[in-house]
Amino acid sequence: MKFKFTITKKLGIGFVILLIAVAINAYLIYITAEENRKTSIKITQVYMPSVSYLHDLSYIINNSKFLIKNWVLVDRKENTPEKKLLKSLHDIIYVNLEKKISNKFVFLWKEKDKKIFFKTKILIEKLFKKHKIIMSQLKDFESYEDPLVFFEINPQVETNGEIIEMTDEILKELNILIENQEKIVDNLNAQIIKDFSWFERLVVYMGNIMGIIVLLTGILTIRTIKTPLEFIKNIVLDMGKGILPKKEIKVSNDEIGEMSIALNILVKNLKKTSEFSEEIGKGNFKIKFTSLSENDLLGNSLIKMKNELYNASKEEALRKKENEERRWTTNGIAMFSDILQKNDDNINNFSFDIIKNLIKYVGVNQGGLFIINDENKNDIFLELMASYAYSRKKILEKRIEIGEGLLGRCMQEQEIIYITDLPKTYINIGSGLGDSKPRSLLIVPLKVNEKIYGVIEIASFLELKNYKIEFVEKIGENIASAIATLKTNLNTVRLLKDAKFKEEELALRDEEMRQNLEELQVTKESLAKREKEQQRAIKILNIENKKRIGEIMEKDLEMRGQLNAVDNTTAVVEFDMKGKIKRVNKLFEELIGYSDEEMVGNSYNLFISEEKEEIKFHKKLWDDLNEGEIYSGEFVNIDKFGKEIWLKSTYVPVLDKNKKPYKIIASSLDITSDKLTFLDLKGKINGIERSNAIIEMDINGKIIYINELFADLLEYPIKEIIGMNHDNIVNKEYVTTKFYADFWNKLKKGEFIKGAFKRIKKNGDAIWVSASYNPIFNIRNNIYKIIIFAHDITKQRRTFKNLEINNKKLLEQEDKFQQNIEEMKILNEKLKIQLSEKNDELKEKEKQISTSLEKMKSLYEQIEKNKEKN
Repeated sequence: MKFKFTITKKLGIGFVILLIAVAINAYLIYITAEENRKTSIKITQVYMPSVSYLHDLSYIINNSKFLIKNWVLVDRKENTPEKKLLKSLHDIIYVNLEKKISNKFVFLWKEKDKKIFFKTKILIEKLFKKHKIIMSQLKDFESYEDPLVFFEINPQVETNGEIIEMTDEILKELNILIENQEKIVDNLNAQIIKDFSWFERLVVYMGNIMGIIVLLTGILTIRTIKTPLEFIKNIVLDMGKGILPKKEIKVSNDEIGEMSIALNILVKNLKKTSEFSEEIGKGNFKIKFTSLSENDLLGNSLIKMKNELYNASKEEALRKKENEERRWTTNGIAMFSDILQKNDDNINNFSFDIIKNLIKYVGVNQGGLFIINDENKNDIFLELMASYAYSRKKILEKRIEIGEGLLGRCMQEQEIIYITDLPKTYINIGSGLGDSKPRSLLIVPLKVNEKIYGVIEIASFLELKNYKIEFVEKIGENIASAIATLKTNLNTVRLLKDAKFKEEELALRDEEMRQNLEELQVTKESLAKREKEQQRAIKILNIENKKRIGEIMEKDLEMRGQLNAVDNTTAVVEFDMKGKIKRVNKLFEELIGYSDEEMVGNSYNLFISEEKEEIKFHKKLWDDLNEGEIYSGEFVNIDKFGKEIWLKSTYVPVLDKNKKPYKIIASSLDITSDKLTFLDLKGKINGIERSNAIIEMDINGKIIYINELFADLLEYPIKEIIGMNHDNIVNKEYVTTKFYADFWNKLKKGEFIKGAFKRIKKNGDAIWVSASYNPIFNIRNNIYKIIIFAHDITKQRRTFKNLEINNKKLLEQEDKFQQNIEEMKILNEKLKIQLSEKNDELKEKEKQISTSLEKMKSLYEQIEKNKEKN
């Protein structure tokens, strides 16, 4: 019997082939989704957490750098929050984080990254071991004052110290490791996009294959259902060539019509999905896409995915930029804190170090540091102390008057000046190829506590960003404070040297005058005594009168010689008891400017001031002299030309035989030069008092003097604090330490001490002062008091607290980044669910097509039966 290849069999074969194609399509879709799922798991569960934990580790190492410097240079008190945090970082935070990374992620990394991590881990353990050695050596107040310990440790935490270099090396290795992990994440994301593009092509290819199958099935049934399927056949042929129809297929009211509906929907979805997927694959997040309905899971998911990917890309770019600016500012403040703490005694070197580092760090082309020169109070101006890359013409213009030009205006107004349109002749930036005008100029006043100390000027070929301008303004206050401290210290040292020299010179002259006066007094007493002896000898030894007279004459000549000696070395004037001048010697004539004839017979009022107080003083003086009292002191007299002369004078009443004064002899030394020097020195010391907080103590710590500035800092009334001991303004626990006892032993030995000290106000609050303790020696080179010069640096201490706040903000940013990772995980899970649902939807459509084919088969069989009956 000849085999009959009926249409039913053909449809059956076509149905089987269609099922195989559907199965292959489902399998390929499943493989693609599974690969994407595995890749997403790697990203969300391995590499993105790895990046996050490595950032945490980098933050811990960077924070340890700050905390160990704080341990060595700032916090001397035990168990401060910063010290507790460093201990916790060593023993808990780092250990837990290292275990998480090692146990969960390292074994999944590449071998190269594993080696970097284990190398970094060894370096961190060495670093923390050195930290703990330092922490054990500096565990209390006494250890900080041990020079051997402190000078051994301090270099390790400076800019090029061993601890800092090791920390920088670790951070460098961690950055390499983070970059490697981020590259892997980027590659995996690219792979997902690539797979998504392949999935698009797969949909097109499987559509073509299914179109071919439908075409073959149509050929088998063309004679029985030719007219209704002709149009569908042509559409399917076009789809097999990759051409989608521009118009919708007409729908009839039968099973073929249902196929047409399904085909229309398929074509429309393929067009929209293909276009949208291609744009997303290219990174075009601005493309618009409208879902078919509220229940269109794939369309809604694609729209949501596009929006979330777009927002994530924007937030990531913004976060990276803000973190970079914040990290740049924080590192800059830390770097300049190290530079300013050096506090070089040479202000020129100190200024150049500041401007050189500022120009390089901000990335500008040239700049200069101008400091107020107020040595002459009548001629205050800005002086160029240091410059970087200035032209020779600009360097020669070292003096800037107040209010003159942009620099003078900035100083006068105490406000920042930022200009992007500079005058053509203001400044040029030179190079080997010639000079060029800068594009921007920034002038920042250096002020602290509303007092200005100088100006910084920087110029650049580029416009400065706002965060760089704010950075220069922030460090300007720190630079001003450092300049104020340095100038005060230099001025204080100079004035103390001058004061000590003048004090010793005055003391020597005073001692010389005192000895001369004592010799004069002894001579007068001897003269009086011998005069009495002469009278007694005349009465008793009248017989030997001639012989005794000769002896007396010899002695009288000797006494007169002594008086002449005094007369030749001291300005002498004799008065009667009413104050009229009887005799003056040549020295007094030369000193006062009047001749002997002009003075003799005149009153002492000739050379005193006509002021009421002076007249009152001299009236009392002459009353006392008339009572026989000797008076010694300093007097201001007026010479013939109206000039004031300061005299160190002694007024001695001369007694007659009845022991009543009958004349006054005044001997004087000219101390005008010494007095003017003393007054000048006193004015300078008063200037120091107005700009410095000052305390004077005896060698036992008893406060004998305090100025208003220091009293205001401690919030004590001056009367209350006078008489108190230095211990009362120091922390009670600190007073009992060996360090405090050694501190006083050094002062009593005459050692000069300066540094940053914590002191206690009346209400119990603490302040920090930058102070110098200066032992003062008397003429016998013995210490008799101690003077403290101080400045309030409490505000500078707060700068370190601000750095801690910035670190906390960075940590919060890291937490936010971690939350974004978790949200991406949730989004990935939703995408997997949506893909699964779309797969179910495709299977449902396949069932609909199978049902349609079954109905077509049934219709064909019914037609065949009708033919056989006929």
